[in-house]
Amino acid sequence: MEGYFHAGFAARNGILAADLAEAGADTSCLTLEGPHGFFQTFGGAQGNPEALLGAGDGFGIRRVLRKPFPACALNQETMLLATSLGRTSIAARDIEKIVIRRPVAGLNSFTAPGVRSDPPYTNMLQAQMAAKFTVVASLLGRPVGDLGYYRDSYGDPEVAAVARRTELVAEDRQGGAVEVQLKGGQKVEISRDAAGELRPSMEAMREKFQLLASAALGSRTKEVLAAIMDLDRVRNVCDLTVLLSGGV
Repeated sequence: MEGYFHAGFAARNGILAADLAEAGADTSCLTLEGPHGFFQTFGGAQGNPEALLGAGDGFGIRRVLRKPFPACALNQETMLLATSLGRTSIAARDIEKIVIRRPVAGLNSFTAPGVRSDPPYTNMLQAQMAAKFTVVASLLGRPVGDLGYYRDSYGDPEVAAVARRTELVAEDRQGGAVEVQLKGGQKVEISRDAAGELRPSMEAMREKFQLLASAALGSRTKEVLAAIMDLDRVRNVCDLTVLLSGGV
């Protein structure tokens, strides 16, 4: 479950550091530039503030990927491909074999931990990370855009059965491809050129937010969305916090 804790721990550590500084906590003056300091440990060079500040590169939040599916970023492209093929109503019983072709490196490769894993899948995060699970589930028309599917159906027996007949192939190529070999010798294949735009539009993201958040936020959903869209101009972030907590 470590993936769920990363952002929370990072935020907690940042708040704690700020609170300690405000309270007058003292530390080494070489914390950043020292031979065993932050720059050397994480940046690989002593006295390099660029390793911390990222000057000229902008804020990291501006490079956040908007994903169509609540699964590993590396799986998004082949999930789109499989979803397109799934519209032709391919049944699990008719599938002899699936071949997933992806680049050897990059955002649509197999390089992230867990992406190459085989069934059985014993928790939600395994299913979200696995190239085989995500492609097969997309191909079979499962609700892969809904986080609840991975939470409740990571052990989907039909998906696992087809995943065992699925092969991952890393190739010297730019985009991914999904090849489905059917019983009787027929074969269907789709590559990136037919997948369409990987990054969903902002309008699509707004619609998805309203769909997923309305169950928890109810009548406040549109107001919360408006606050988020104007977050760079908000005077006090507590206004958003109050909306999310249901306060007035």
